[in-house]
Amino acid sequence: MRLPRIPHVPRFRRLALELAALYAAASCVGCAVVNAAMFHPPKPPYGPDLPGLVSMGTPDAPVAGVWSPAPGATRAVLFSHGNAEDLRYVHDRLALLNRLGFSALAWDYPGYGCTPGKPSERAVYAAAETAFRHLVEERGFAPSNIVVCGYSIGSGPACYLAEKHPDVGALLLVAPFKSAVRVVTRVRILPFDPFPNLARVPRTRCPVLVLHGTADRIIPSWHGKAVAAAAGGRGRFVPVPGATHVSVFHAAFSDPAALATIRAFLAHPHAESAESDSHAESAESAELNPHAESAENAEPRSGGSGAEPPLVGHLATP
Repeated sequence: MRLPRIPHVPRFRRLALELAALYAAASCVGCAVVNAAMFHPPKPPYGPDLPGLVSMGTPDAPVAGVWSPAPGATRAVLFSHGNAEDLRYVHDRLALLNRLGFSALAWDYPGYGCTPGKPSERAVYAAAETAFRHLVEERGFAPSNIVVCGYSIGSGPACYLAEKHPDVGALLLVAPFKSAVRVVTRVRILPFDPFPNLARVPRTRCPVLVLHGTADRIIPSWHGKAVAAAAGGRGRFVPVPGATHVSVFHAAFSDPAALATIRAFLAHPHAESAESDSHAESAESAELNPHAESAENAEPRSGGSGAEPPLVGHLATP
């Protein structure tokens, strides 16, 4: 028995091909737009007299950094900054890490400060590798004695390094996102997903501490909570009450209870946190209270009408 022919199959196939081509073209345009929105190098660039300035890598692919040693330190923090700042803005944060007994190295993304090139996700990863190798090969720190730290968009290269180098000592994230695009879209809608922290963190092996301000309107704190949860038993989430996206780093180091949590984590990152970290528990309980946090930081539910977060290009403006 012959089956009847289905009419217009070529038309449907042509339509499918046209839609696929349109989606691919839109994705290419979207990739370029997102890349331009993610990076905002401050102008004008700083000069060679910046305190602590070092050049890392090769003459063909140099990466600028600021080295801030702590006397007698045997461990170091590799710090990745936000998207609208460069090495001019990192000295106070490196000093806070020095006070905890850590030497600290910050680095600039391609196209920022004295690091040549154009910023992109791939270029940032390559520069992050250069900074990491500098700590290991030039400064003599074993990977297990390096804490990888990222703030805002810097959480992207930090998570990348922690996944690629599973023997790093710890991962410290300040105001991280699930991914760069999801700051705007909340869910993945494109075939590319720059800085996919939520996917990377489960593939890391080191302990993870996430600090996030409860008043952060640029990257709501539910991003940070999801990233910490993705680490499973290795992850710890510490909401910083009242802190905004810009103030969270200093607010965390100024709050005695939060600072005690940071200090304990950095000193013994593999220690269990469920019972020993009463501050994290009480702060998290406060965060779960709908009256304790602004609407911008409540994770939107399906069909909800939460406030739309700002564009990716507004991340971490100093």
